[in-house]
Amino acid sequence: MLVPFIGSQNDRQALALARRILRHTGAEVTVLHVTAPGSASQGPRGRALVEELFPQELGQVRFKVVEHESPEEAALAEASLGYDLTVVGAGSEWGLEDRLFGLSRERIIRDAPGSLLIVRHPLPSASPAVASETVSGLPANQGLS
Repeated sequence: MLVPFIGSQNDRQALALARRILRHTGAEVTVLHVTAPGSASQGPRGRALVEELFPQELGQVRFKVVEHESPEEAALAEASLGYDLTVVGAGSEWGLEDRLFGLSRERIIRDAPGSLLIVRHPLPSASPAVASETVSGLPANQGLS
């Protein structure tokens, strides 16, 4: 599983979902931290987040830092190496605008060579009642962890 990462809330949500999948399936995860050219010093911050999110699974998580002008291009290049699943946070840095997907297909959706899962960080609930809704009969806090 590939998780392209820059650091947005949506990217963090994608990492959290990848952790859930890893814990339930034992899948290997590659976190691709994409930085702007000349800013490789951002890598340690991304690595610290990965170590925080995957403390017990570090043997199954590979952390890779790449400098690229286009995060979308970097993610597509890495995905072409044969990953079964790419989990990406919705956002303009990946060519996925912060809106509903329109008629024109975004490039990462069109060109991803394997399965693609797009994740969006949930907006804060306006009502406490929404947080207690159930899904498939389970309380909201008893889903995958």
